[in-house]
Amino acid sequence: GGAESGGGRPLLVLIDRNSDLVTPLHHTSTYQALVDDVLDHKANRITVIEGGTKKTYDLDPDGDPFFTGYKFSPFPEAIEANGRELADVTRRVGEVKSKAQANGNVPDAVTAHPDAGTSDLASAVDSLPALLQRKKQLEMHTCVLQAAMTQVAQRDVPLYFEFEHELVTGHYKNDPAAAKQQLLDLVSHTGGGSAADKLRATAVYCLATRASGADVDDILTALTDAYEAAATAAA
Repeated sequence: GGAESGGGRPLLVLIDRNSDLVTPLHHTSTYQALVDDVLDHKANRITVIEGGTKKTYDLDPDGDPFFTGYKFSPFPEAIEANGRELADVTRRVGEVKSKAQANGNVPDAVTAHPDAGTSDLASAVDSLPALLQRKKQLEMHTCVLQAAMTQVAQRDVPLYFEFEHELVTGHYKNDPAAAKQQLLDLVSHTGGGSAADKLRATAVYCLATRASGADVDDILTALTDAYEAAATAAA
């Protein structure tokens, strides 16, 4: 009946118990993974809201040296590297433009005085388009990183990442009650974490521990109460 009314075919999902079900659910901390997790994207095109305006940015996995170099890096490291590299390329662009302005018409100066100094100047000016393109890419990453950072902060992603990491690394192995209480605190907190974040943390808890049915029921009850409270507050 459900399949007919939905206009689709029934779907049977077979899950191998030896498969790693935790990793796809686990919150992460790297640049590329967080972009995938917290931002709207499709086919390497990211859509963000800046100042009430929708903007799109295209990531180039092959032609973008910053993304290639830092997509698997921890998010704070990518932010720091972006600031450092953007400051460096901005300084280099400024130096090239200053040299060009000081020498007036650069091509004429090079033709009239083809010595080492003008040769160096011509080389610097020739590098300007590439520097400007690099600067544009880094500025795009600044916007993407800022948008991701906003979502990470609003959803308390680091708290979920740290808790789930402790679960899968056995931190709570000898203290399951502490794991349960930590999760109850997370799912009961109405100010941070989306419903999906809380469900993912609950799933990781169930998969990574030997939680009893009663413990899972307590967590699901807390999760339901938090969801209803959030829905009431939003109404």
